Amino acid sequence: MSFSKMPLKKRKKENIMPEKIESNENEVVTDETDDENEPDDCEEPLLDDPVEDEQPNQVQKKAKRPLCAANSKEQRYRDFIVRGHELFKEKESKDGSVTKVYVGRTVYVKRIENNTDDGTVQLLLRFFFNNEWKEVRVKRSQLQLRELTKLMDFGLDVPDFKARDVARFLSYQENDADIVYYHEQLGWVKKDEQLMFKHQKIIGCNDCSSVFQGEVDLVKGSFKGWRRVIKQEVLGQTPLEFALVCGFAAPLVSLLAKDLDTEVLIFHLFGESSLGKTTAARIVVSPFGRPSRKEKGLMYQWKSSQNGTVAQFVNKHGIPLVLDEASMNRIKDFTDVIYQLAEGREKARMTKELKEQKRRAWSGLIFSTAEHSLLQKSNQNSGLRVRVQEIGNLVWTKSKENAETIERELLKHYGHAGPMFAEYLLKVGEQAITELWAKWTEAFYNRMEVKDNLSQRISNKYGLILATAELVNRRFDFAIDLEKLASFLLEIEQSSAGERDLGERAYQYLRQMVIQHQNNFIRKNLIPKGECWGKITHQSGRPTKVMFLKEPFKKLIFQGSFDDCSVVLRKLKEKKYLDHEDKKHTRKKKIHPNADREDVYCLLFDENFHQILEKGVSTIADITTAKRHSNAVINTDIVDDMSEFD
Repeated sequence: MSFSKMPLKKRKKENIMPEKIESNENEVVTDETDDENEPDDCEEPLLDDPVEDEQPNQVQKKAKRPLCAANSKEQRYRDFIVRGHELFKEKESKDGSVTKVYVGRTVYVKRIENNTDDGTVQLLLRFFFNNEWKEVRVKRSQLQLRELTKLMDFGLDVPDFKARDVARFLSYQENDADIVYYHEQLGWVKKDEQLMFKHQKIIGCNDCSSVFQGEVDLVKGSFKGWRRVIKQEVLGQTPLEFALVCGFAAPLVSLLAKDLDTEVLIFHLFGESSLGKTTAARIVVSPFGRPSRKEKGLMYQWKSSQNGTVAQFVNKHGIPLVLDEASMNRIKDFTDVIYQLAEGREKARMTKELKEQKRRAWSGLIFSTAEHSLLQKSNQNSGLRVRVQEIGNLVWTKSKENAETIERELLKHYGHAGPMFAEYLLKVGEQAITELWAKWTEAFYNRMEVKDNLSQRISNKYGLILATAELVNRRFDFAIDLEKLASFLLEIEQSSAGERDLGERAYQYLRQMVIQHQNNFIRKNLIPKGECWGKITHQSGRPTKVMFLKEPFKKLIFQGSFDDCSVVLRKLKEKKYLDHEDKKHTRKKKIHPNADREDVYCLLFDENFHQILEKGVSTIADITTAKRHSNAVINTDIVDDMSEFD
């Protein structure tokens, strides 16, 4: 190949953007398309004419300086001369004569790549090595002499004694190189108070020329192909309609995060395999990108570490994301990772100078799947049940053929509807969206039969899903049944309302522990042979009292995955399950016949509770102690005869 392919001379304008720009500098790419028989003729460059298939403003072309006379096989650039794959410089002698001095193998700036996210610039260098042309991306700082010589590892001819000349040549030639603008971040961003949405292109900014270059395939096929499979295979099935709406809800969550009191809305689907959970997840991300767990998809996997899991989401604001198959993960306690995912920021870290590092962030919606509940593998904090909405053991697809068709067709057509919806949201405006959200939130809250102190926060989240569904119907002329969707969401919420009651969950857990370990309590002055946890008393017509010694009680609370014993006691007191002295959680009682009175936690159970204890539970084999962070599921529906436990 000759040097005529350099962007230093007149040539037909080429659409260079389909060539992927990877963010990893110093990645060497071999050019296998060069034609070594290409003529070396050099002609005076002019401004390039526009080409119709070129995306507007995508590449900034510069006028090139005249390099040499026409038909010359040498190409000149100031005092440098390029002859094929060799670089020379002109050196003037004392007598005024000029001679050519060999510098090394040719290297030049093919183009400048400007990252519009952070303003950083990298250069794509093209160089000759091992009888072929190659390319490597470098930071501009790597053109300094000390850094430039390190590029020898990639094949550049820049030893110490050549580096100064090569650096000077690249500095001259950079001034005339083409500039490409790109971005790696996705979703909402504000620039000069202007709200825009970054996808394959930037939506909401007519003057922005950047295109996406990153590790995700965002667009394939056609919008018509995507809409066809949605209408034929998804609409009419409320669970799948819910999944579809969740995908479009991501930009709304991100847009209204400050009012929603959360950066990320998390839904977790659990149940045995073959229920269609992964198919639902594909539908969620398909409007915005490739619905696949494989390379370059928006469906990610739970990593072995918390940092590895959340790192997949950074710099994505308003893009739906999937964490598939948590069952394959070895995390024993999901508490911390749930809180961090919902917060939408990395953990705080310090630099070597003891300053806080900038914390990368994300926002939108996360769809998670597994065979098990995340909450069962987390602590008992009520706050988790606000941050994660779980849907268990639901059949998502109507048939195997339904699931297979959805998967096959969505892998052909994706990434079109999401940007269209984001553009529509910009036209509707944040004020109108907020009003619509408020309307659906109020309607949902009013339909709740079971309410608690967290119901309003839950309504905010489900109200946003319903507002999204209405907007989706408007934009795409879909017929999502809003009434059925509202009933579907209401059923999910009300089924979990009781589980959010920390006091009730702790009470039922302690009830089961007393039944299982009644031999650890003093009853009718019978002293336990092993460890004593306290005392059980009963008087006819009055509640059964279980008096816990402090340390055994705290140990049980910890084993039940309740983080704060004082919070549990306060909730038990609020529900009047705790017999206590004024302004205390305890009451002075005499536990051991030969001991003094001491402070104990006294729980009140129903009058019939002692009858259950009288029957004994030594034959109930399926009650197991709920170890902290175990998979044990505590059944809160205790039947009177205690004949069945889950």
